[in-house]
Amino acid sequence: EVLITFISSREKMLIEALIEEQEEVTIKQLSEKIDVSSRTIQRDLSNIQSIIDTYQLKLIRKSGVGVQIIGKEQIKQELVQQLKKIMLREYTLEERNYIQMSLRL
Repeated sequence: EVLITFISSREKMLIEALIEEQEEVTIKQLSEKIDVSSRTIQRDLSNIQSIIDTYQLKLIRKSGVGVQIIGKEQIKQELVQQLKKIMLREYTLEERNYIQMSLRL
């Protein structure tokens, strides 16, 4: 079982939204669903890439088409279950930077 050490509530919602959909979803659709800008979605997609990779899933981005997570359905559901176990806390920018720097050591 993979341990997710840091994820924001918005990134969690993004992963769940992508797994929920069976087809590609546009950045615009995701930004409306999560109520943030398209630029924020783009940034969050980069942030969740490592989590997706850890679960041997693929985050596919097709220009002009959309984004989707592909892989075995069982693994997608394991990721969703793991996300449900996480106690979410919103961190300040300084806290996030500290956590990310600590993880790189």
